[in-house]
Formats: sequence, structure tokens, C-alpha cells
Amino acid sequence: YDSANDELYEAVVNGGVTLNGKPLKPARATLNSAGSAAWFADRSLRNDPNFEKLQSEFDIRFVGGAVINSLKLLTEPGSFYCKVPKKSLGGCAIWDLAAVALMLEECSANALFYDGSPLHLNRSSSVFFNDRGLAFTSADVKVEALVGRLEALA
Repeated sequence: YDSANDELYEAVVNGGVTLNGKPLKPARATLNSAGSAAWFADRSLRNDPNFEKLQSEFDIRFVGGAVINSLKLLTEPGSFYCKVPKKSLGGCAIWDLAAVALMLEECSANALFYDGSPLHLNRSSSVFFNDRGLAFTSADVKVEALVGRLEALA
């Protein structure tokens, strides 16, 4: 539930996603070479040493935490939420992202680890994703291309 916008998202495996009780059909668009993908980011991104470079390459939007940022991908074409892998423990946990990962999958969007491999929610090694990172994208953004752009800017 997004209380700031009074929006209730619901999903059932193989049953699609509803927004306030109505079926949600994800918006689709194709980014052209001049297009700038919308990055729904955590406020901590401002502390990244490459923030200015990232800001010139992407349309960075600070709207909420991991869940709200990820929900935005359902309705905003050409958008993503990602977390680069890091050594320090913490960040997003299974309980933060399980429901929104299902919603993304139900809308043909992507909920993957940062390296593009399938998101595994039942890892025995950790309940956090800091070590693997995340790459969540709207249905029209290819994870491999996105991560490639991010790595080139690092």
C-alpha cells in the first residue's frame, strides 16, 4: 500500500496485478538512443562519487524506499531501481521485496540480481541482497544493457 498516494497494489501468482482493484497493464515505451531512463533511487545515491555523471546519464528520481521505488516501475515505462553489490551487510531484505518482485514478474518486468541472474528469495546464506545487488526494471528495459551503462560510468 502506497499511503502517500492512496494506492493499493495486489498480485497473485499467474493472476496479474491490480491497482486499487483494477487490472494493471504496465505502460510500455521504447527508449531511443537519446532517451534517458528514469532511475527511482534511494537518497543514498547522492553520496555516490559518480553521482554527477549518473545524473547526466539518467533521470534520477527520489520518491521513496525500495518498495515504493520498485512499484513505480509498474507504471513508468523506461524505468529502473537498482542496488550495486556491496560488502557491508544490510539494505533490502527478502521481506522488503518478495511481494514487489512478484508484481514485477506478473507485469513482464524484471526482478533480478544485479548480474542479471534470477532473483533467489530463499538463500540460506543471507536474508539481505547487499552481496548480490538488485536490478529491477520496467518491462521495456533490458537489464544487461542497463548494467552495462552503469558499469561504464563507474
